[in-house]
Formats: sequence, C-alpha cells, structure tokens
Amino acid sequence: MSELRIGFQVNGEELLIPVTQGGSLLDLLRDRLGLDEAPPSCGDGQCGACLVLVDGSPVRACRLPADEVAGREVLTAEGLSESAMGRALLDRFSASNEEHELGCGRCVPGLLLAALSCLENAPEPPDLETARAAMRGHPCACLYQDEIAAAAVEVAREGAV
Repeated sequence: MSELRIGFQVNGEELLIPVTQGGSLLDLLRDRLGLDEAPPSCGDGQCGACLVLVDGSPVRACRLPADEVAGREVLTAEGLSESAMGRALLDRFSASNEEHELGCGRCVPGLLLAALSCLENAPEPPDLETARAAMRGHPCACLYQDEIAAAAVEVAREGAV
C-alpha cells in the first residue's frame, strides 16, 4: 500500500500527515495520533465503540479509510470539551453517573459523540426518544444509552443547544 499526505482537522487542530491508503481512521487516530478514546472493539463496524464525528456526522472509525478524511473535520471523544455543548453534555453525564457506576464504559465515548451529533443536528431540541434513536446500533449492556440520552435532553432544555 502506498502512502500519501493528507490535511484534515482533528479536535480543532489542523494536521498534515502521511497516511497509508486503505488504512483505517481508527488506526490513524490510535496508533499515529495517540487518541485512544475510540476503542477498537468488534473490528467490523458493528458495535459503534469506535464512533467519531466527521464533519458533524457519526462515523465508525474502523470502517472509514483514513485517506477519506482529507479536508474534513474529525471530532473524537478527546475533543468533546472543546465546545460549550460538548462540555455541558459531559458535565451532565458525569453528574448523573456519579451516583451509580453502571458498567465497563467501553461504549461511552461513541455514545457521547452520537448524542452530541444529535444535539447539534436536530432541527429542534431533541426529546428523550430522539436522543435514544441517535444512539441505536451501539450495544451497551449497562444502560449508559439511557443516562447519556437523559443528559442530552437536559442540555437541550437548558438551552445549550
């Protein structure tokens, strides 16, 4: 496989970096950039644990070739706190989660990014069902979807949207 140089933005930082054609965005983020909040899990895009936002839309990083992010903006869970809405979502989720740790948390980064995408792209502040729908396809046995959906609705109600 050949290498090419691409320019793109990760968590607000402009990068110009060589990538291997056909290599996944997940490998680039984790192995080359040290951004490990998108965990490798199933390896074939089924679980959603490696979800990131590309130009504001949820994408499973293990399935997207790295060279396809040229000229685009990538947001990982490490960059969530860079926006007021992302900080509000993290704060709300953290506050609700302090009361009861539910499980392993492997799915949390992808779920938070899916919720942020919902908040940013919904034509009006999302209700609980809309927030839950944004996270479908992310298996989570420990119920973090409900916690994060509730946090997203609270953020929307508070007017951070």
